Amino acid sequence: MLQTSTFADGASHLNAAKLTVEFVRESDAWRISHFQTENLFGRPTQSWNSDVALPVPKG
Repeated sequence: MLQTSTFADGASHLNAAKLTVEFVRESDAWRISHFQTENLFGRPTQSWNSDVALPVPKG
């Protein structure tokens, strides 16, 4: 999972986590039986809203 957040105070944060999800079938529907996250890293960042142009490869 990659999560990018910007908070009410304007601070931004980048998180990455590994998800482990197990499902079971119950009454013709799939349901989550186990959900686990493992934090891989988290870092504060600059604001996500930037006017700087991104380089685009020519195709």
